[in-house]
Amino acid sequence: MMLKNGDRSLLPHNRVHQAQRIFLTGIARRLHDAWQDLNQLLKNSDDGEALSGLYHFAHTLKGSGEMVGLREIAASAGEIVTALTLVRSYGMNLDSGLKQFISEKMEVIQLQTAEGLREAKKPLAFNMAEVGNFFDRRQRRKILVVDDDHTITALIRESLMDQGLLVLTCDNLTEAEQLIHSEQPDLLILDIVFPHGDGIEFCKKIRSKHNDKIIPIIFLSVKAKLQDRLSGFACGADDYISKPFVMEELIARVMAIFSRVQKFEHLVMKDELTGIFNRRYLLQRLHEEIKLAQSKEASFSVVMVDLDKFKKINDSYGHSVGDQVLKYFVTKLKQNLRETDVICRCGGDEFIILLPEASRKSAVSIIQRIKKTIEKEPFPLIGENAEIPLSFSAGVASYPGDGSSADQLLLAADTVMYQAKQSGGTRC
Repeated sequence: MMLKNGDRSLLPHNRVHQAQRIFLTGIARRLHDAWQDLNQLLKNSDDGEALSGLYHFAHTLKGSGEMVGLREIAASAGEIVTALTLVRSYGMNLDSGLKQFISEKMEVIQLQTAEGLREAKKPLAFNMAEVGNFFDRRQRRKILVVDDDHTITALIRESLMDQGLLVLTCDNLTEAEQLIHSEQPDLLILDIVFPHGDGIEFCKKIRSKHNDKIIPIIFLSVKAKLQDRLSGFACGADDYISKPFVMEELIARVMAIFSRVQKFEHLVMKDELTGIFNRRYLLQRLHEEIKLAQSKEASFSVVMVDLDKFKKINDSYGHSVGDQVLKYFVTKLKQNLRETDVICRCGGDEFIILLPEASRKSAVSIIQRIKKTIEKEPFPLIGENAEIPLSFSAGVASYPGDGSSADQLLLAADTVMYQAKQSGGTRC
């Protein structure tokens, strides 16, 4: 297409032509409004709304054109940005000479766009096979990309989807806030400059409102000055990348953030002794499971499990043996549960098992089977040629019949488990 000799795209080679088609199609859609803004400025140099609209159009083209290797369009857009910056920030008069200059650059952009679209032989399309080739959604990181430049969002989406990530996109801050609430993304890639709104202020707002889940934020911006970067970090951003950027660098930074998040989650969401999740993770996951069940009109079950006579084991054999018994018990639970089931240790010898998409009847059947298995496989005391018999009591609660909130479900399961304990244990 329009990638000239000597030009260098900042994208992987197999993405360049697709990226250029996306970019050129986007320009074609927006050219009419940009010309209207320019014509309004030709009539009235003091029309701030028209000036802002034209500036934003050129500003977007400057960054994206560099990204996809369309340097002539990017250069012309950059010259328009420079001219309008002199008017907006330095009080230069928008006289006839400057208007003529901007008009000529707009004509270059229009001609280059038309030429590029004529050369594009294949229709614009996304590979939907890639979109459908997903793992279990709950096991994959979800990213929200917020940028009013559709070229940028489409390219980032395609590139990150290639890495096995879930990617949502939107072009305004109002929709972004709604998606953060409904989709709970694991990472936010956010532009700073919007026609309506400011990315820095939006970051501050998100940080103040969503304290229950800290969402890492990467800023994307053509603002590359040190002060701009410092402002981004000061409002709570985790990284800052200047446009135009190399896509491989963005991917590397995304993966680095997820690596740090994973290590952090391991520290704060895992039980140190057994390596399974703790109560902090359980509460977060329960809220997610409830939302998922509501959207699918499905059910799931929660099981409260308590080892019988565990205090006696500690008193008789010591806490080191008690710790080994707990780890052995967790191993046996894992061996007899599905990969999608979640085991959490909530303290001492108390565990909670989350059984996604399991009815109460199915959950009771699963737990009864596990009880029989564990009672047949006592804990072996190494070096003493002896065994410690194990059993547990359990209480099952199911959504939505036994509760529609995490607290209600946990209370229901705990009540049933306590009744089992009072009845002599080894029941569910």
